[in-house]
Parts: sequence; structure tokens; C-alpha cells
Amino acid sequence: MLCILFMGCAVLSEKYKMEEYGRTIDSYETAMRVSDFNVACQYIAPDVLSHEDCMQRYENVKIASYKVLSAKVADDTQKVDLKVEVSYFLLDRYVVKKVQIEQSWQYEEASKRWFLNTVPPDFR
Repeated sequence: MLCILFMGCAVLSEKYKMEEYGRTIDSYETAMRVSDFNVACQYIAPDVLSHEDCMQRYENVKIASYKVLSAKVADDTQKVDLKVEVSYFLLDRYVVKKVQIEQSWQYEEASKRWFLNTVPPDFR
């Protein structure tokens, strides 16, 4: 009986993580699609890139589209790797460009949050 209880808790924990991932990625995608980089940069792990440095990467950028091409969830549900396609233009040039980005999302147990462990590309 105790074994079943532990298995049930593990399943609920996994379910919670993936539900939290769903909320996180929805919020991040929305922020990217509307070019709200202040919100998008809040999802970058602080040890990967500071909020200020992240904001500088998006200084002259407007996102035209953000599309997830593929996703791979690790067996332990602690990590999700995405391939995304971003169409964007620089505000001073108005030429639409596309870039494919590999993103790695990691679940942090201590804060019960998902963080992006990938530096945004250098949009040029």
C-alpha cells in the first residue's frame, strides 16, 4: 500500500511539473509574440544571462512570429528541449529574417519553476 502511495505522489509531481511547464511556455511564447522582452527575459536562468544583458539582446528587435517546431521531454521530466523558428526584424531596417533556435528548458526543484538555459541569439 505504501508503494502505491509513493508511486501516486511521483505521478502527481510529474503531472504538476508538466502543467507548470505548459503555463510557463504559454507565457513565454505570448511574451515573444508580442515582443514583451521584459517578461521573456524573466524566464532566462539568472546564471545563464542577466536580465539586463537579455534586454540588450532584444534592444532593436521586433518579433514577427514564434513557432515551436519540435519538443523533446526528458524521461525524468526535468528538461524539455525545443526547436523553434523565430521571424523578426530589426526596428531600424524592416527586413524580416528567420532563425531557428535550440532551446533547453530546465525544471528547478527548489523554486518549482522552469527556466530557459539557453542564451537568446544575437539578432542582427
